[in-house]
Amino acid sequence: MVKVINIKGRKITIYYNEKNINKDKKLPIVIYNSYNNDAKGVWEECLKLKCPEFILVVIEVTNWNNDMTPWPSDPVFSKAEGYGGKADDYITIIEEDILPQIETLFQPEYYVLAGYSLAGLFSIYAMFKTKKFSKFLSGSGSFWYPNFMDFTSQNKPTAQPKKIYLSLGNKEKKTGNKVLKTIETETLKMKDYLEKLNINTNFEFNNGGHFNDVNQRIANGILWLLK
Repeated sequence: MVKVINIKGRKITIYYNEKNINKDKKLPIVIYNSYNNDAKGVWEECLKLKCPEFILVVIEVTNWNNDMTPWPSDPVFSKAEGYGGKADDYITIIEEDILPQIETLFQPEYYVLAGYSLAGLFSIYAMFKTKKFSKFLSGSGSFWYPNFMDFTSQNKPTAQPKKIYLSLGNKEKKTGNKVLKTIETETLKMKDYLEKLNINTNFEFNNGGHFNDVNQRIANGILWLLK
């Protein structure tokens, strides 16, 4: 079943098994921030993997470089726009507008926050800003983002996460961009940091670069988090 709603001007697409939904049944709800709202492939991959029952809520991010970044920063690509650093505002929208509306439709057992690339960075950043989520998924998270690792080392999560899933393509560091080429080093630093906090963390290397098999990578993370 697919339901499309609009919350505060944002398109929300919800995937779920209608046969297993009733007003008294609580299920995990995965909130997935998407660049183009196209997550049908993620849902289909989850079905192939026989993921435990859950609800997938896909938010179309209207301003990717602003909403998914924690503070302003210059662009890392020539002739590209910079990063607006509006993640705190976006977290407020999720907490005060989106989740309450979702809860008029479904009962959450718990929430998972998931994202890929800058949205993967956002997932981990949100861990320090909100208690709404108990599990987090960061696929190829943009941990190269300026000063992000310094931020994490100087702060603690608002609540102890139950599980965190990280993944990265094994060819992502092979780039001429001096900032992006640090991605593997920074991701491994993040893994070590989370483990030192005694968080149940799973890190997986995937074959390929940043844009390979994104749906499958996200689905693999969802499967592990739901088990």
